[in-house]
Amino acid sequence: GIKALGDTLRLSDKMVILWQQEYFTRLWCTFELATYIRFHGSKQIVLVPLNHVPFVLLMTAFHFVAAAGFNIVAPYLAWSPWFAELVAKCVPPALGQLALMSTVHFVLLFAFYMTTTPFAFEFFRKSIDDRRALEEQLANYTIRACKCFDERDRSFVEAKVLEYFGTLEEFDRQVRQLMRQQMEAVLGRTIMPYTTLLMMEWAHIMFAFALYVHTPHKNYGHIMIMWCAIVFATDMLAMYVIQLVVSCIHDSPSKWLQKHSWWIGPITLASIFGMFTAVAMCFLYPRLAWTCKAIPLVLMVLITWKIYGVFE
Repeated sequence: GIKALGDTLRLSDKMVILWQQEYFTRLWCTFELATYIRFHGSKQIVLVPLNHVPFVLLMTAFHFVAAAGFNIVAPYLAWSPWFAELVAKCVPPALGQLALMSTVHFVLLFAFYMTTTPFAFEFFRKSIDDRRALEEQLANYTIRACKCFDERDRSFVEAKVLEYFGTLEEFDRQVRQLMRQQMEAVLGRTIMPYTTLLMMEWAHIMFAFALYVHTPHKNYGHIMIMWCAIVFATDMLAMYVIQLVVSCIHDSPSKWLQKHSWWIGPITLASIFGMFTAVAMCFLYPRLAWTCKAIPLVLMVLITWKIYGVFE
């Protein structure tokens, strides 16, 4: 199998690296990287941190569970006839009712998000360390530092690298330059890239369907705008703010904050998620004019794309 590795890579259209911190320290990983770069360049190399995979799967499952849970609870609270009647009698119209509904949505969403934010907080903390480790590995990469189980393999791998690149130093230079470019192109400037986050959002289609079933005004337009706001804007903005907050907590010199981050972090994350999602729920409010919904939605989507560098 290992003898055919070079031929397999030469015939491959794309190379996906499921990166762990050991990857750029292993000699045979260096060999596969050298072979692929020699015959295909680096444009078709996709660098994916391995811990992103379980995180995406778990968060997608959570979105399904949270949507189901919210849809079970909300008809008896925020979407119930008795609550709507109470709001209409006790709260001034328009902004007063909208504020109360948003508060109720926030409380419900905060409770559901608290079930996963401890895990999400730890994931982001570890991802910060992984991203910095990756950047450091690429900045200081040299094939001579790579390890292998059997040192007799080193002469074979280095001979192939010399055949492909002329010198070991030239290969080192290309890895440092090309792989850093690919890292930035695939992962972007944030801990989690836009496309990876987007994969987790499609579970909200169940949420949109339940909204149509349970809300008093069965208006496709209101529901689709709200769904687009969650998927393409508010959740993405929330994730960006969360990444900034986790970075601040992670790098804080405060010993008190570091000691208590185990509960401060998850509560902060759940609050951010709940607040941004409650904002998206405002798009359901039937008394808001279409322009009051469409214009903010477009602006939020454009801001999101700018932050994540979608078109760069």
